[in-house]
Amino acid sequence: FRSLIWMRCSIGQKWTGSTCTGEPLKLNWQDANDYFQIFNQNGFAGNTNWRLPRIEELSTLRRCSNGWSQKKESQLTAEGRRDVAVGTEYRTLPNGQNVPYRCADNARQPTLDTRIFPNTPSDWYWSASPHAGFNNLAWDVYFGVGDTYVNGKSNNGYVRAVRAGQ
Repeated sequence: FRSLIWMRCSIGQKWTGSTCTGEPLKLNWQDANDYFQIFNQNGFAGNTNWRLPRIEELSTLRRCSNGWSQKKESQLTAEGRRDVAVGTEYRTLPNGQNVPYRCADNARQPTLDTRIFPNTPSDWYWSASPHAGFNNLAWDVYFGVGDTYVNGKSNNGYVRAVRAGQ
């Protein structure tokens, strides 16, 4: 991906110089997309090109303390039939890119770097990417387990802003 600049705090929070404070906004998918028309009228950090990230971009923020989930297959072993890990489990995103599906079991939450993004809820965040097969769904990242997923557009989720870098 080209250089991206991420807003440190979730939409609705304020940066104090050391952390993000306040309650982040929860918006439905359409409002999350439309919000940036209002947000960019006043600008933030001298810029008026903030937007909702595409799922391919948002998924790059995921970090997993115990690695990525493993795809398992049932195999016959000396101890009998067992589920054996056969490699990382992937999900295909709208642009055709394969990304790890979710963090492995017992990953520490949230599954992003809280030194960079402090006080981020271990919950799901909207992307700008609609689901190609279903008009009522859009892609999100659930930072509780580091999952890329789809959610109903009428549901309320958190929002993080991004813009193109210099």
